[in-house]
Amino acid sequence: MSTPAVGTGPISNGDHWQLSSLFAGTHVAGDIDTPQPGVSTNLPRIASQPLTSKRPKVPKSRIRCSYPGCKLTFPRNYELQRHRDGVHNSKVAVFCPFYECDRAVKPYPRKDKAWEHMRKHRNGQQFLCIFDNCRSGPWSQEELLSHLKSQHIQGPCCTESEAIALGFFQWRQTPLRDGLFLFESKDNCPLAFLGCEFKADDNFHQHLTSHELMDRSKGYEAIQAVPNSSDFVLGTATCPICREQVCGPDDYIRQFTKHLEHHSKEERGVHAFELAEIFRPYLSRQRSWGYWGYPGADFGIMMEAELQEAGLVPELIG
Repeated sequence: MSTPAVGTGPISNGDHWQLSSLFAGTHVAGDIDTPQPGVSTNLPRIASQPLTSKRPKVPKSRIRCSYPGCKLTFPRNYELQRHRDGVHNSKVAVFCPFYECDRAVKPYPRKDKAWEHMRKHRNGQQFLCIFDNCRSGPWSQEELLSHLKSQHIQGPCCTESEAIALGFFQWRQTPLRDGLFLFESKDNCPLAFLGCEFKADDNFHQHLTSHELMDRSKGYEAIQAVPNSSDFVLGTATCPICREQVCGPDDYIRQFTKHLEHHSKEERGVHAFELAEIFRPYLSRQRSWGYWGYPGADFGIMMEAELQEAGLVPELIG
């Protein structure tokens, strides 16, 4: 009887045991998820390495202020420029108006910094005069306003620095046609000195157009000094000759001058004083007749000649 070739005959139970012992501790197909008894599966793992390593951060260069003695540096050009404008080339020097504050003698070179400081004061009761050449005090807020009205109604207008400090009290300095100044609340109409009692938060545009052209002329300087106010040339206007309301709140002064052209020179001469008052900003060269364009400018020049003939223009300009 011949012996079967190796690997061709059936495997006996004994042979199966021998093969099983041969492959003990290893995984075979179909038995991958089944751990073998007595065999540890906690094999050490090799940490994966990143493909690229992080580059070290290079510190950004800073720009140094070139002002003599200044050692400050800045990351961006606009910050350096703001520093130069605010510290070394400042156009303002805002003193704190609070009495006994260190910043009452050491001004801020920037408006935003001054206001940031002033907002930190709580329930202040005593103040100094906001004018750099005065600085008298201490005053209560009511006493300070009275002091400004009595002592600084004449003289130069507030500088930008003084106006910033004045604004902290929500007051403004209103210039009048005679060269005097009126210190009043920012909520007041610019024409309050004429008896107007209207108050608003910030924008007087719609209100001012309801004032007559005559009143707007009398308060021309006051109107121009108030931010966000309407232009003098827009608003209500009544003819001093025939008493007809020629312009409404949304109409411009050119409509008024067109109406005057229909009146004769003699009629205009009878009311020359009123017309001179209405056109005062033009006669005093605060405004130009050329603003009206042709032919309005020609009429304005003709009106000025008529008022000169009546002897009114030199008085108004002076």
